Amino acid sequence: MANWSDPRATAAPAATRAGVAEAAFDAGLRSYMLSIYNYMASGVLLTGVVALLFASSGLALQILGGPGRSADGQTNLVGALRRAMATTGYSDVKEFQRVEVVIARHPSA
Repeated sequence: MANWSDPRATAAPAATRAGVAEAAFDAGLRSYMLSIYNYMASGVLLTGVVALLFASSGLALQILGGPGRSADGQTNLVGALRRAMATTGYSDVKEFQRVEVVIARHPSA
């Protein structure tokens, strides 16, 4: 039912014989692809474990919501955003996103 429009599904199978070399190639390719998939799955698993540990440690809450140890935004991103918006005089994030950014060198540099 899944291959109802595939013309190859109704055709007679070709009379081919898989040789030993083709079988070895297929086994080698399968082994290689399994190692790649296992490597990728272990990377996803490691990312999940690190994210779980980061979220459960309380560090994520401190970085995102504060209270921060300094006012420069290194340990409190929401506080840094509020401070930047208050400094520039914008009342909401939508207005703040439309700000033109100008990068200037500091006079002492």
